[in-house]
Amino acid sequence: MRTKLAMFLVLAGGVAGCASSPPPPPPMAMAPEPAPMPAPAPAPMASASMAGAYTGTVEAGADNGARCRKMGSSATARVRGNGFTLGGMRGKVAPDGTVSSAARRGGSMTGTLTNGTLDATETMGNCSYHYVLNKA
Repeated sequence: MRTKLAMFLVLAGGVAGCASSPPPPPPMAMAPEPAPMPAPAPAPMASASMAGAYTGTVEAGADNGARCRKMGSSATARVRGNGFTLGGMRGKVAPDGTVSSAARRGGSMTGTLTNGTLDATETMGNCSYHYVLNKA
């Protein structure tokens, strides 16, 4: 009889154990698709008010007695969009008015364009040329 009772308790416990088990969790929801990445913003343009012709003076300077090319005392530049031309050289105008260019024969040009004045210096070796040009 003990065997029958033990068997009954084992079976009853097994059924009770199954009945008391929590139900399986519901399936997980799929994560939403990630939002597409926005396209990069285009580079800001220099102010339209900067566009136009600029005329003014250029002064040559030399270090260590270098022989620098002769230039006239006047110069003209043209600014359009994000670029400028000055004496056959092309450069960029940043939205904040910073100007830069790779100059002729390996030099460089840096400066600013603010309040209608282009103030820039071209450097080539031991020679430099300082431009001060005003919007015409």
